[in-house]
Amino acid sequence: MEPTYYEYKSQVEHMVNSNELTVDQGIVLTSIYRNWLEGHQTHINYLMQATGLNWKSINWLLNGLVQRGAIKRYEKYYTI
Repeated sequence: MEPTYYEYKSQVEHMVNSNELTVDQGIVLTSIYRNWLEGHQTHINYLMQATGLNWKSINWLLNGLVQRGAIKRYEKYYTI
């Protein structure tokens, strides 16, 4: 069984507070997870708006999370 959004968010916040993740990584992970629970993929433009990062910075952040296995990429969309 998958964790609820609030359980997942709590774990991500703990990782941000212990400096395992950056604030931007936390925002991205919780946004993608919320959309995934609702059955939707998350577009990169949404993540750019949520974090305030430019195109280059958000791509670096997302590629790092994909390489670590935290998220999956399908063309311009991201999911858990």
